[in-house]
Amino acid sequence: MKVLQGHKEKVSNAIFHPSLKQVISCSNDGLIFAWGLRPNARPNKFIGHTGPVCDVAVNPQGSLIASVSRDSTVKVWNNNASAQCTTLKGHSAPVKSIEFNQDGSLLVSASDDKQVKVWDSNKMKFKQTLAGHQNWVRSAQFSLDSRMVASGGDDRTVRLWDLNSAKQIH
Repeated sequence: MKVLQGHKEKVSNAIFHPSLKQVISCSNDGLIFAWGLRPNARPNKFIGHTGPVCDVAVNPQGSLIASVSRDSTVKVWNNNASAQCTTLKGHSAPVKSIEFNQDGSLLVSASDDKQVKVWDSNKMKFKQTLAGHQNWVRSAQFSLDSRMVASGGDDRTVRLWDLNSAKQIH
C-alpha cells in the first residue's frame, strides 16, 4: 500500500487521473497535488488558492485540473510541471464543487452564493449562471450528454437544469 503524504491539513478530495497513473488531491492547506503512482515519483504541486481547496476535477484527457476554493474562485491548471493556471472569477462566496463534462469542454461549479455556474473550459470563459437555489449549493453534475445539470444544496432541494435554456426542468 502506498501512502501519499504532503498536505499540511485535512484532504478534502482525492481522485484518479483518467489514465490511472496519478491521484490528484486537494486540501484545506490550499494546495493541490498530482501524485505519480510510479515508484519514487515526485508529485506536482499546484499553488495559487488563498483559501482551503474544497474540490478538484480532471478533464477526460487528463491534461487539465480544475479546483475550487473558499477563496470564491475556480482555477484551471495545466497538469504538468509548469502548473500554469487560469483563474475564473464569478462566484461571490466559497465554491464547493467542480466537474468537467464528458468531453472536457465545459465545467460546472456550485457555490455558497446559491448559484451554479457553467464555464467553457476551452476558452476559459464564463458561459452561464443557473440561479434558483435558496441556500448554499453543495454539488452540481452534468448529465452524460451534457444537456442537463443536476444540483443539490442546503435548501433541501435537487434541481435539474436545461443548459440550452438555462432554466429549471424540475
